[in-house]
Amino acid sequence: MKKSGRINIKPLSDNKIRMWLHKKTLEYRKYEKRLLELIPADLALTNKKTSIHFTFWFSSKLSDASNPLKALCDIIWKKFEDWDDRLIYHLEVDKVIVPKWEEFIEFEVEYID
Repeated sequence: MKKSGRINIKPLSDNKIRMWLHKKTLEYRKYEKRLLELIPADLALTNKKTSIHFTFWFSSKLSDASNPLKALCDIIWKKFEDWDDRLIYHLEVDKVIVPKWEEFIEFEVEYID
């Protein structure tokens, strides 16, 4: 069964929600550094409307599928200066549960005409 609806309120940006948390933790800085090394350079995102499909392979069923999104998009933007996460016009997110120590991130990027 599919249900849909409309909520008449302006969406609040993560930047406004977390304004007081702009200081990056040591764990975040390590994560950012590692991701910048691991994101393939040949992805070479450019200044075009983008569709991204992320699959987060978590070891905990308690993990929220949406939690890694903002940080991950910000780090991708840092890697590719010609691209900005505001260029995402379509976003899909999946969550898969795997055994501990087998976690990873999978993604698919497509430009929208």
